[in-house]
Amino acid sequence: MTFPSPPPVFDASPESILQEAHRLLDHARSVQDQLARTITPDTATLANTLLPVAHEQNERLYERHMLEFYQSVSTDSDVREASREAERLFSELETELSMRGDMARLVKAVHEKNEDLDEECRRLLDQQLLKYKHNGLHLAEQDRQRLQHIRKELGEIKAEFEKNLSEHSGGIDFTKEQLDGLPDDDLARLESDAEGRYNLSFRPAHVGPVLSHVRNGMTRRKVYIGNVNKCNENVPLLEKAIALRDEAARLLGYVHHAEYRLEDKMEKSPEKINEFLEDVRAKLVPKGRAAIERLKELKAEELNARGEENDGKFYLWDQSYYSRILTQRDYAVDHEKLAEYFPLDWTIERMLEIFAKLMRMSFHRVPTDEGSGNEKLTWHEDVRIFAVYDDFVENGVEQKGFLGYLYMDLHPRPGKCPGLCDLSIHPGFISPTTHTRVNFPCTCLITNFPKSPTTKPTLLTHSDLWQLFHELGHGIHDLVSKTRFACFHGPETAQDFCEAPSQMLEKFCWTEPVLRILGRHWSCLGEETRMLWRGEHPNEDLPSQTIPEELIDGLLKSQHANRPLFWLQSLHIALFDMAVHQPSSHEEAKEMNTTKLWNNLKSEILGMHGPEGDEWGHGQAIFGHLFSGYDAGFYSYLSSQVYACDMFAAKFEADPLNPEVGMRWRREVLAKGGARDEMVGMRRFLGREVGREAFGGWLGV
Repeated sequence: MTFPSPPPVFDASPESILQEAHRLLDHARSVQDQLARTITPDTATLANTLLPVAHEQNERLYERHMLEFYQSVSTDSDVREASREAERLFSELETELSMRGDMARLVKAVHEKNEDLDEECRRLLDQQLLKYKHNGLHLAEQDRQRLQHIRKELGEIKAEFEKNLSEHSGGIDFTKEQLDGLPDDDLARLESDAEGRYNLSFRPAHVGPVLSHVRNGMTRRKVYIGNVNKCNENVPLLEKAIALRDEAARLLGYVHHAEYRLEDKMEKSPEKINEFLEDVRAKLVPKGRAAIERLKELKAEELNARGEENDGKFYLWDQSYYSRILTQRDYAVDHEKLAEYFPLDWTIERMLEIFAKLMRMSFHRVPTDEGSGNEKLTWHEDVRIFAVYDDFVENGVEQKGFLGYLYMDLHPRPGKCPGLCDLSIHPGFISPTTHTRVNFPCTCLITNFPKSPTTKPTLLTHSDLWQLFHELGHGIHDLVSKTRFACFHGPETAQDFCEAPSQMLEKFCWTEPVLRILGRHWSCLGEETRMLWRGEHPNEDLPSQTIPEELIDGLLKSQHANRPLFWLQSLHIALFDMAVHQPSSHEEAKEMNTTKLWNNLKSEILGMHGPEGDEWGHGQAIFGHLFSGYDAGFYSYLSSQVYACDMFAAKFEADPLNPEVGMRWRREVLAKGGARDEMVGMRRFLGREVGREAFGGWLGV
């Protein structure tokens, strides 16, 4: 197969990663050294000062993303470690460059000349000035040195925190009786010893099914508490980071870290964010309490039927289990039966068809199996690659332009980052010489769906499904974005907007037309799966090929049932995040007990019981968002729902597969990335200002 732009080759060694990183660091320094020697404030312009820096940054980001990507996926621990070291070096470089007084004087001179700039260049200039401010160029030399030391220490803490999460390998052993209720497929994926004990890791693919299916409350308790205590070594790292962030913010003249972090967001006021979160809290907590009362009724019924004692409390490890029973009892939704209609490969193929139709794209699988000649194009044999193209007609001319590469790394393995996410391998940007995009994006959808141990396909839950739509939404944003500067490419928007496109796409999974396209019973995939199903169900008729109408109807009716408790968990994290980054004094930041705050706030918001005391678990220590750029920013998962709900309700809810609307959304909201004010794109798409009514309706408040 020939490629319009060759995909990257994944054959890096620890040495080559660090060698390439140092080459890029040296080149970045040399470009700015040259500019500082030859340009003066009187002669500085955007063209001769800021654009050379931006073009160097384009090339550096293009390579940097891939060098840092290895730490999330490589099967070689030394490669992962080198990748983390490269990230640390790049982070230190960013601080170093943003503390260059000679370059800052030139950029400030460009700003004062007030050239007639297009919006993307104006945003680039403003962003660079803010970087200089955030790195303390206005401070005395002693304070600048302290700030630089803080930035370096924070980078080291981040690397250690994330390594602890990704390299964790602990678990708990259980007997089969203790795992009663766990579906056979999930049980088959667990390792067992000669004595019949099953080892349960703390990977989401193991923890989730136990919490939602195992009848034994003590088993669920052990798993829940074990999971939130699996990385307790991260607690002092987080608390040290909070103190350092606070010190840095106060050195720079901010009241606290939250004020510092919000300066480049759409909403810049911590007070308004706090008001927003408290408003959601006031409306959502009563809904959550009502939901818990219903779940407590189900718990009492079940324990009474089993002749077990009921202490009248509803525990944190009860929620997933009784929420599943609720949807089954009250809405006739059996999520195990529903999952049978979402076999992994079929579902992904249909999902790509939906995105292709909606945004007029095409996806072409790149062969990477042995003998294809493309074996080095992936980092593991399970990885899939798709070449992505435009597929529409404009002014009577077919548009088949190449967009980039989409990768999928779907199954867990040791050392791979946990959970679901989409990571950029290469950001795209438009060439300053050809004014076309020759540096195409590569983006990777990472999931950890268990690999089936038999020929039976891996099955996805409905929750898996909407999370897939969410993460692939980030990937699509990457692929269709066309910006001059890599720093604005794709999801590199204001943080309190970047989740909105993906959150809007989640909602497609709650519509009948999309569910009908996605659903197909696994037994109907071919003769082999048909025979396999008959072997498991010898005296039963083959199930319906498509999702039964009553199952879809029940699912759609159930969507508000568990939503309050789901979003109260996000609210808890958002409130915790804002609280730890808004201490009233630096002494408070240094003395903060994040464990007590996390657990007490969780109890207040969710209204569920945990073990006695307030230091029984350290959930904050396994929450990676606090080190992935969402510090004082997790609120955006709630605030961006305002935009997502409005766009979906106004333009997609009535006809989610309308390609004219999808293409307009692609062009107005996605294509500009962060190169344009995000509100402008939404206003053009909606034809009006953004409203909040749809958000309230979606929450059910």
